[in-house]
Amino acid sequence: MSLQLRGPQSLSELEQGLGRNLREVIERTRGVGAYEAALADAPEQIANFHKACLPEFIDNAFNGTLLINMRWAVFDLSGGTHDLLTGDRPYLRWHGMGDPRCYLSVAISPTHLFVAANAVETLRELETQARKYTVRNSNDQIVRMAVRDVYATGPSHKEFVEARLRRDGEPIPGSILGD
Repeated sequence: MSLQLRGPQSLSELEQGLGRNLREVIERTRGVGAYEAALADAPEQIANFHKACLPEFIDNAFNGTLLINMRWAVFDLSGGTHDLLTGDRPYLRWHGMGDPRCYLSVAISPTHLFVAANAVETLRELETQARKYTVRNSNDQIVRMAVRDVYATGPSHKEFVEARLRRDGEPIPGSILGD
């Protein structure tokens, strides 16, 4: 959860989303104008409300239990023509956490991919897939999900990254707020 929530873009999204919610809750429970009064009385607490909520979101027991109960594996993808990429959003997830088809992945080195899946069959499918396809698919999604930064072991990925990296003004995929 921390990989998903602690990046600058995600923190900004939390700040915007929770800021709107906080204003609505304060106004609804304390009346019109109460938000401005709270802002005047405790500007730092209001401004940092999203940061105060972050530990609770990261340590979410429901999601933590789902993750702990997934099947875990590390795939050695060395020997291929390309290394794994990572970026400012290094965590990939397919399907919702409670979905039997769900799996998530994180490159833990240029040649090793951590994968957690709800179904053993998913791990088997990935294990039997040609390494080059696993690397390509992971790299493709990492670049497309990146807000600004992609990291590689060298310049050999430059064309691949430039063809897929989000351009200024394009929507940011994988928003934590679902916008």
